[in-house]
Amino acid sequence: MLPVTYRATAASSSTSLLRIDDSSPQLQYSGQWTQAGTSQDYRNTSHASRSPGSTVKFTFNGTYITVYGSVDSNGSTSSYTLDDTSPVSKEVQPVPLPQYNWPFFFPSSPLQPGVHELVIAVDSGTFNLDYIEYIGFPDNDGSLPSPPSSSSPSSSSSSSSSDSAPVASSASSQGKGLSNGAIVGIAVVAAVVVIAVVAALFYVRRRPARKVRHQSRVPEKGIDILVDGKHRSRAVARL
Repeated sequence: MLPVTYRATAASSSTSLLRIDDSSPQLQYSGQWTQAGTSQDYRNTSHASRSPGSTVKFTFNGTYITVYGSVDSNGSTSSYTLDDTSPVSKEVQPVPLPQYNWPFFFPSSPLQPGVHELVIAVDSGTFNLDYIEYIGFPDNDGSLPSPPSSSSPSSSSSSSSSDSAPVASSASSQGKGLSNGAIVGIAVVAAVVVIAVVAALFYVRRRPARKVRHQSRVPEKGIDILVDGKHRSRAVARL
């Protein structure tokens, strides 16, 4: 599966990553669709269409959206119209073995907070829709979040029957997270402390050697020796 990076916009204190199953009444199907599914599909359900011109429409209140499905030996070509933008065509090549959780479509950048409409159209091949994820505001668009459900096929069938299942929430992270400026400040202070400790250790280790090297020598004094009653002076030989 291709990597997908989600970006949340801090426009609400209760922003969640919500998942909409293909069987949700929030999706409006038009044309010829067949409801199917396997144990690998989210909640064991999917919608498939081989009829060009068949569409599905989804209206949501949020800042990002991704469409997931499965790919089989037939491949598919589908187009995506987001609000008033031009349709974006996506072609998926056939694969020998079915691939699930395939991201068919996602915007190149976050959307403006508000209500948006996505229309998916089948162009050719077999298009298999599994679920849609979007970063939205469930309190504002009427979607009531259900308890978090696992994305694994074995546990998805036992999840709540609510249509909008939150995958992740950014409400707590916005209140407790550190800003970029705070993180940079902490890093700078830590670096200064480390440098100061290293400099102090270097100074302490160098100080005894410096004292020995610069210690002044005491001038040697002569010793008076009496020889045959005469007073002579002889300097002490240096060691």
